[in-house]
Amino acid sequence: MALRAARLGESNSVPLAVDAVLAKRDEAGAARLLRDSPAATDAWRADKRLAAALKIKDARIALEELRRYDGKEFVLDGALVARAHLNAGDLAAARRALETAGEGDDQARARFDVALAQADIPAAIAQIDITDTDGIATHLERFAVLANQHPASVFRLPMLGMALMSGGILLALALLPLMLLVPVHYRGLARRVQGRAPVALFPGIGLRHAWWGMALMLALPFVIAGVVEPRSIAGLFTGDVLPDADAFARINLWSSVASPALLAPVAWCLGRGGFTGRITWWRQVAWLLAALVMLYAVIYLQGAWLQWRAEDSRTEQTEAIERLLQGGQSIYGPALTFLLIAVLGPIVEELVFRGMLLGGMARHISFGWSNVLQALLFAGIHNDMPRFFFYFAMGLLAGMLVRRTGSLVPAIVLHAINNGVFFLLAT
Repeated sequence: MALRAARLGESNSVPLAVDAVLAKRDEAGAARLLRDSPAATDAWRADKRLAAALKIKDARIALEELRRYDGKEFVLDGALVARAHLNAGDLAAARRALETAGEGDDQARARFDVALAQADIPAAIAQIDITDTDGIATHLERFAVLANQHPASVFRLPMLGMALMSGGILLALALLPLMLLVPVHYRGLARRVQGRAPVALFPGIGLRHAWWGMALMLALPFVIAGVVEPRSIAGLFTGDVLPDADAFARINLWSSVASPALLAPVAWCLGRGGFTGRITWWRQVAWLLAALVMLYAVIYLQGAWLQWRAEDSRTEQTEAIERLLQGGQSIYGPALTFLLIAVLGPIVEELVFRGMLLGGMARHISFGWSNVLQALLFAGIHNDMPRFFFYFAMGLLAGMLVRRTGSLVPAIVLHAINNGVFFLLAT
């Protein structure tokens, strides 16, 4: 509606219309909208237009918008003006614009970026406040950005404090799985005392392997983001804003490459039997086909339920998948994106959830409880409540395949087929 209004001459709708056009990756169209519409007549609307122009990668567009207000009586937001000059490479003008800027999050972010561009380490560090608990995610992001560009700055205060805090957060994430695994361990001790010890799915897999897999699943994306896309840290930390499509694709690709390498020693503990199985290959295929039929029955019922509710079922998970598809195909092309979604992703998730977590817990508690718990975690980690039942059912069916076949391969194939079909339909 904003786009239609802007094209009909309603200039107040231009900033929203620019967002709509940029969502379609049409930067030229967004630039035309700004150029063809009349300039704003007050500072508030001018700031909105300038903020929209800054979302366009071509730095000249924001400068053109800025020059339309030369000589006007109203004053634009100093942080926006500084960012327009900074993107154009005019650091002196950016610094001058900040001299009259007030105090606030946007101003602090602009001061940090200008200081970083000028390699003014003390000025950049001055915008990092370890005592600001409300804005700690933003300060962690600035710490990661500065540490990436100037590693020696980590040894200065307050950077050293932020480094210790970052390590503490990663340690907390790594220890989080123990909230489940420690009770499972003690329940297993009680069962052994009672002479009811369960039969292990994979003799070489225990709770320490389950902990390692879950710790990687929780902590590794933040480590990868801090190295590959440090400016995405704040959004990932709070869960409020996902990285843009290209950044999100890079984070996922590097996570999917690093995860198998870090999981390989544990995968070795599955042994050859963990991949060949206890039954013949054709019986494994039969169980796989049965699981596929049940999974697609669940998908049909889930879709019918969502359609019956007639509500918007978009979630952060669906947006994340869209960005991964968009960014992956933009940077790496369809083949590598397919490999990431339909091959690497299923291998990593099945190793962690059905290999390590299910295999580790099944040594201590019954398979039924182990399967339900890992399926609940599998569904929960996807953070998609409208489709929770689908993810839960997929986790249960994959666990059932592992139990019936003694192999992780059918579960990987089930996961890969599901993701591959989704990729083909989505593209």
